[in-house]
Amino acid sequence: MAEGDESDGTLVNYIPEHSIVLNIEPEHLDHYKDLDEIKAVFDRLCSQTRGKIIYCRAHPGAEDVCAKYPNSVSYGWSDADYTATDVLERRGRTLFTVLKGKEELGRVGAGHTRTPQCPEFPGRDCSGNGTGRGFPGGDAGPGLLCGSQTAL
Repeated sequence: MAEGDESDGTLVNYIPEHSIVLNIEPEHLDHYKDLDEIKAVFDRLCSQTRGKIIYCRAHPGAEDVCAKYPNSVSYGWSDADYTATDVLERRGRTLFTVLKGKEELGRVGAGHTRTPQCPEFPGRDCSGNGTGRGFPGGDAGPGLLCGSQTAL
Protein backbone atom coordinates (compact mmCIF):
# COMPACT_ATOMS: atom_id res chain seq x y z
CA MET A 1 0.00 0.00 0.00
CA ALA A 2 1.34 3.40 -0.92
CA GLU A 3 -0.10 6.89 -1.05
CA GLY A 4 0.43 8.61 -4.37
CA ASP A 5 0.50 12.35 -4.79
CA GLU A 6 -0.14 14.10 -8.07
CA SER A 7 1.75 17.24 -7.05
CA ASP A 8 4.76 16.64 -9.31
CA GLY A 9 3.41 14.34 -12.04
CA THR A 10 5.13 11.20 -10.78
CA LEU A 11 1.75 9.55 -10.20
CA VAL A 12 2.01 8.33 -13.80
CA ASN A 13 4.89 6.05 -12.72
CA TYR A 14 2.62 3.91 -10.54
CA ILE A 15 1.15 0.67 -11.87
CA PRO A 16 -1.14 -0.21 -8.96
CA GLU A 17 -3.24 -3.26 -8.26
CA HIS A 18 -6.12 -1.01 -7.07
CA SER A 19 -6.50 2.78 -6.91
CA ILE A 20 -8.68 4.95 -4.69
CA VAL A 21 -9.32 8.45 -5.99
CA LEU A 22 -10.90 10.81 -3.45
CA ASN A 23 -10.90 13.92 -5.62
CA ILE A 24 -9.34 15.58 -8.64
CA GLU A 25 -9.21 19.34 -8.20
CA PRO A 26 -7.23 22.30 -9.54
CA GLU A 27 -4.33 21.97 -7.11
CA HIS A 28 -0.58 22.22 -7.67
CA LEU A 29 -1.03 24.74 -10.48
CA ASP A 30 2.61 25.67 -9.99
CA HIS A 31 3.35 22.34 -11.73
CA TYR A 32 0.29 21.93 -13.98
CA LYS A 33 -1.10 24.24 -16.62
CA ASP A 34 -4.75 23.58 -15.69
CA LEU A 35 -7.25 21.04 -14.38
CA ASP A 36 -7.26 19.17 -17.70
CA GLU A 37 -3.55 18.43 -17.32
CA ILE A 38 -4.17 17.10 -13.80
CA LYS A 39 -7.02 14.93 -15.10
CA ALA A 40 -4.67 13.51 -17.74
CA VAL A 41 -2.30 12.31 -14.98
CA PHE A 42 -5.17 10.58 -13.16
CA ASP A 43 -6.45 9.16 -16.45
CA ARG A 44 -3.07 7.53 -17.01
CA LEU A 45 -3.07 6.19 -13.45
CA CYS A 46 -6.51 4.66 -14.07
CA SER A 47 -5.41 3.11 -17.36
CA GLN A 48 -2.49 1.48 -15.51
CA THR A 49 -4.60 0.14 -12.64
CA ARG A 50 -4.91 -3.64 -12.90
CA GLY A 51 -7.77 -4.11 -10.43
CA LYS A 52 -10.50 -1.80 -9.18
CA ILE A 53 -10.57 1.98 -9.48
CA ILE A 54 -12.52 3.16 -6.46
CA TYR A 55 -13.59 6.79 -6.71
CA CYS A 56 -15.72 9.38 -4.95
CA ARG A 57 -18.70 10.09 -7.17
CA ALA A 58 -19.42 13.32 -5.28
CA HIS A 59 -16.29 14.94 -6.73
CA PRO A 60 -16.88 15.96 -10.38
CA GLY A 61 -13.22 15.62 -11.38
CA ALA A 62 -13.00 12.07 -10.04
CA GLU A 63 -16.30 11.19 -11.74
CA ASP A 64 -15.12 12.67 -15.06
CA VAL A 65 -11.93 10.62 -15.13
CA CYS A 66 -12.82 7.36 -13.37
CA ALA A 67 -16.41 6.54 -14.34
CA LYS A 68 -15.54 5.60 -17.93
CA TYR A 69 -13.43 2.63 -16.82
CA PRO A 70 -15.29 -0.70 -16.65
CA ASN A 71 -13.29 -1.66 -13.55
CA SER A 72 -14.40 1.45 -11.63
CA VAL A 73 -16.51 1.39 -8.49
CA SER A 74 -18.02 4.55 -7.03
CA TYR A 75 -18.69 5.57 -3.44
CA GLY A 76 -20.40 8.58 -1.94
CA TRP A 77 -23.60 9.68 -0.22
CA SER A 78 -26.08 8.94 -3.04
CA ASP A 79 -26.23 7.57 -6.58
CA ALA A 80 -23.05 5.51 -6.08
CA ASP A 81 -22.22 1.80 -5.99
CA TYR A 82 -21.42 2.11 -2.26
CA THR A 83 -23.01 4.81 -0.11
CA ALA A 84 -22.62 6.13 3.41
CA THR A 85 -25.93 6.80 5.14
CA ASP A 86 -27.14 7.59 8.65
CA VAL A 87 -24.04 9.69 9.34
CA LEU A 88 -23.66 10.61 12.99
CA GLU A 89 -20.77 12.44 14.66
CA ARG A 90 -20.08 11.76 18.31
CA ARG A 91 -17.08 13.15 20.20
CA GLY A 92 -14.68 13.14 17.25
CA ARG A 93 -15.89 9.82 15.86
CA THR A 94 -18.08 9.47 12.83
CA LEU A 95 -20.53 6.59 12.62
CA PHE A 96 -22.22 5.63 9.37
CA THR A 97 -23.91 2.77 7.58
CA VAL A 98 -22.40 1.41 4.35
CA LEU A 99 -24.78 0.23 1.62
CA LYS A 100 -24.02 -1.60 -1.61
CA GLY A 101 -27.00 -0.64 -3.69
CA LYS A 102 -29.84 -1.21 -1.22
CA GLU A 103 -28.05 -3.94 0.73
CA GLU A 104 -26.77 -2.87 4.15
CA LEU A 105 -23.20 -4.08 4.64
CA GLY A 106 -22.73 -2.77 8.15
CA ARG A 107 -22.19 0.13 10.48
CA VAL A 108 -18.74 1.74 10.55
CA GLY A 109 -17.10 3.87 13.23
CA ALA A 110 -14.23 6.10 12.14
CA GLY A 111 -12.15 8.23 14.47
CA HIS A 112 -10.09 11.12 13.21
CA THR A 113 -7.42 13.34 14.68
CA ARG A 114 -6.95 16.64 12.88
CA THR A 115 -3.36 17.55 12.09
CA PRO A 116 -1.83 20.17 9.78
CA GLN A 117 -1.06 17.37 7.32
CA CYS A 118 -4.58 15.94 7.51
CA PRO A 119 -7.13 18.69 8.22
CA GLU A 120 -10.17 16.61 7.24
CA PHE A 121 -13.03 17.03 9.68
CA PRO A 122 -15.20 14.34 11.20
CA GLY A 123 -18.74 14.13 9.88
CA ARG A 124 -19.96 13.87 6.32
CA ASP A 125 -16.54 14.17 4.64
CA CYS A 126 -15.07 11.58 6.98
CA SER A 127 -17.90 9.15 6.20
CA GLY A 128 -17.50 9.58 2.46
CA ASN A 129 -13.74 9.15 2.54
CA GLY A 130 -14.10 6.32 5.05
CA THR A 131 -16.38 4.51 2.63
CA GLY A 132 -13.60 4.63 0.04
CA ARG A 133 -10.72 3.96 2.45
CA GLY A 134 -12.32 1.05 4.20
CA PHE A 135 -13.74 -0.18 0.92
CA PRO A 136 -15.71 -3.34 1.52
CA GLY A 137 -13.99 -6.47 0.15
CA GLY A 138 -16.05 -8.43 -2.34
CA ASP A 139 -15.35 -6.40 -5.45
CA ALA A 140 -11.69 -5.65 -4.73
CA GLY A 141 -10.60 -8.50 -2.51
CA PRO A 142 -9.83 -7.82 1.15
CA GLY A 143 -10.78 -4.42 2.53
CA LEU A 144 -8.47 -1.59 1.57
CA LEU A 145 -7.13 1.17 3.78
CA CYS A 146 -5.38 4.22 2.43
CA GLY A 147 -4.10 7.72 2.99
CA SER A 148 -5.68 10.94 1.92
CA GLN A 149 -5.30 11.41 -1.82
CA THR A 150 -4.88 8.31 -3.93
CA ALA A 151 -4.12 4.89 -2.55
CA LEU A 152 -2.20 2.51 -4.74
